[in-house]
Amino acid sequence: MIYRIKNPVEYSFHIWMSNHPDSRHWADKERFYSFVKTVCRYNAKKWKDARYFKKRVLQRARNFDPEYLDYLQDLFMQLIDFHKIPPFRCIGITEGPSTAEGNCYIERQVKDGQIIERIVASNLGTNNNDQDKE
Repeated sequence: MIYRIKNPVEYSFHIWMSNHPDSRHWADKERFYSFVKTVCRYNAKKWKDARYFKKRVLQRARNFDPEYLDYLQDLFMQLIDFHKIPPFRCIGITEGPSTAEGNCYIERQVKDGQIIERIVASNLGTNNNDQDKE
């Protein structure tokens, strides 16, 4: 049997809210994280509004602990912001003066709290056949 979830964000929200979301139990937190990840994965813009999130939670659970809801709302927004940030990029990163000149391939690593730079290949992009003709 194959299932197709037509609205994965709403489905994920329903799963989270249907299982005692304010119990502070690790499984409920896991369902909450799954819901947030689904919001990010499907770029559900309306859900990325903190007021909409709070309104929908209160529609489903009118007696939701207000303090815990504020905590979840803050966490929700932080996790969405976290998801937006790209991973570390090495391109164009400089940490002090470089020993390299021109167009080259540089290998960098951190050892004992210091950045170690090693030139692996130099004169990248030049045609070696041109040098042989001279």
